[in-house]
Amino acid sequence: MLIIRLGHIIIEMKFLKLFFLLFILNSLSAQSFDNEYYNNRIKQLADSLSAEKQIIKVADNGQELSYGIVNDSIVQIRKSAFEKIESVVFEYANNSGTFYSFPADLPSVKVVYPRDSSFRFITWVGQFSNNEFQYGGVLQFKTAKKPILLEAAIIEEDFELNTFDAKNWPSAFYYNIYDFKKSGDTYYLLFAYDGYKQYSHRKWIDVLHFDDNGNPIFGAQVFDFESENKSKIKRFVLEYAAEINIKLNYNEEEKLIMYDHLIPMKSRYADEEVFVPDGSYEGLNLKKGKWKHIDKIKTLILDEAPRDTPILDTRKGKNIIGQ
Repeated sequence: MLIIRLGHIIIEMKFLKLFFLLFILNSLSAQSFDNEYYNNRIKQLADSLSAEKQIIKVADNGQELSYGIVNDSIVQIRKSAFEKIESVVFEYANNSGTFYSFPADLPSVKVVYPRDSSFRFITWVGQFSNNEFQYGGVLQFKTAKKPILLEAAIIEEDFELNTFDAKNWPSAFYYNIYDFKKSGDTYYLLFAYDGYKQYSHRKWIDVLHFDDNGNPIFGAQVFDFESENKSKIKRFVLEYAAEINIKLNYNEEEKLIMYDHLIPMKSRYADEEVFVPDGSYEGLNLKKGKWKHIDKIKTLILDEAPRDTPILDTRKGKNIIGQ
């Protein structure tokens, strides 16, 4: 009887194995139409893991190199760090899974997106003397299109009047982007900083658009000033004294570009003229695809102190320091 029972158990075990095998085959057959979905999902996960590795890599290498660009006391080491960070950032940008991420706290690197998030700029800056600044940049796209390494060029002649491309990039450190429409096409204002030289820094607004092949073009005639010659510029440039800072940015609340009105004065450090703010503001307002100059932006002047009750009213007999 025992042998018969064991035989039954063996037969039952074989039946269960066969049933389990048929079940798996049937399940695989039922899911075969989803192969494309699963393959895509596996690729997404692989890209995600690869992106995480890239983030870790750029965080490790980029943090050290970025710190070296800014803080190392030896100029040659700062230059070496500047050169190496280009390959680290470009390799990072080559992975589409990194588009919405970037290690924080890299002191010499800035990442900016337009409102449509169709691309982003990663730019970095190195200062090697009071007169020597260098910039690097990568244009990374949201789609699978390969990123573009921007090749910096030193451009002085007719800087405001010319257009440039990625191989002849008017290099700068981008701190903001604002997109707008002109004749149905999308253009992007690039707000840029340039250390320029020892006694004068520059900020400018470049104008980016893409040609029919998707290549970036820097510079476009979108500014409208009172002077016909001034309206021919393809980027708007402000030069100012190196020891101060100035405002040049898009103001979301006012819906226009605001910038300091600059006046000339003699530099305290050199026999040359520099420009400084006088406390008033000019602006640029979008009208029919062009940024029209505003000579003076009204500022709020209060008729009374911004308090419901004067500060000394409850302290009769005391002066302003409480005595």
